[in-house]
Parts: sequence; C-alpha cells; structure tokens
Amino acid sequence: MPLISTIRALMEVLDNIYEHLDRHEFTIGIYLDLLNAFETVNHDILLYKLQNYGVRGIVNQWFKSYLRGRRQIVSIGDSYSDVASVKRERERERERERESLFTVANK
Repeated sequence: MPLISTIRALMEVLDNIYEHLDRHEFTIGIYLDLLNAFETVNHDILLYKLQNYGVRGIVNQWFKSYLRGRRQIVSIGDSYSDVASVKRERERERERERESLFTVANK
C-alpha cells in the first residue's frame, strides 16, 4: 500500500462519498479515534483475534500497518520534518525509565 498524506486520504474519502451521492446511494462514515485504543493491548494477540473473528484481507492489513512500524513526517509549506517512528506510550515510558536509570547510575 503506497504512503499517502492525510489530506490525500481525506480527498479520496470525499471523492468516494460524492460518487455514491451522485448515484443516489446512501453513505455512512464511522470515524474512530484509535490513538489510545491500542496502547494497552498486546498487538499480536489483538491481530490474531481479529483474524479469528473474520477480519481478513485488506482490513486486517490496515490494522497491522497501523499497529506496527508506524512512521510519520510533518510538512508545513515547503519545510519537512525528519521521518520519525511513532511509539506507543509504554515504549516511551520504558525509554524514560532507562534514561532516568542511566542518569542516576552516572551520578
């Protein structure tokens, strides 16, 4: 799946909605804030259970993509940030703990 910007993804969703409305078909959108929803569960177990409940194919791949190896870049005008890994809260906490232990050990 190619990487696309949030704006491009939104434009594609809107285009899809307009297509269906032009054909007088109903459209529905379900928007979820998944930022914290997956912070406390084991991702491998979640993906296994989703597979067992019938979440397969592209939808399962979307969840895998969302949960593993996420990276982001920010652009403002013509300026771009470095590519950074998106870390789960627990990973950030562990890093802070290691840094504080290292700081205490070196005093």
